[in-house]
Parts: sequence; structure tokens; C-alpha cells
Amino acid sequence: MTTRSDEAAERLLALRVLDKMWDQQEEMIQFAATTISDFISETLEDADPAVEHAAKKFLDRMRGVLGNEIDNYF
Repeated sequence: MTTRSDEAAERLLALRVLDKMWDQQEEMIQFAATTISDFISETLEDADPAVEHAAKKFLDRMRGVLGNEIDNYF
């Protein structure tokens, strides 16, 4: 899993790819929200501030579509 990489740049790239996928296929990947939440939870408290910021930003996007019930997965 790229979110478990030792390299912050790789973790950040994984979040950016996920963000782009959400842009392009939002309705199709909503079914994977529980799996996506696993990836996001690993990066919400990342040592690198840019990774942590990207994870929080993506979580906000998920909440915008799925509501606060997504918080049950964290």
C-alpha cells in the first residue's frame, strides 16, 4: 500500500490520485468508501504536514457527498 510508504511524497501522491479518481468517478467509487476510509485514516495523523492536510481535505470531500456518517469508519 502506497499510503504505508516511508516516503511522504509517495503517500501524498496516493492521496492526489484518490482525489482525482473521486473527481472523475465519484458515483462509482462511493461504494468503496469503507475501504477508502482505511487509507485515509492511515494518513490523517501523518508526520508530514502536506500528507495530513491532503488526507483531511479528502475526508471533507467524502463528508460532502456521504455526510458525517463516514466518520463512523474512523
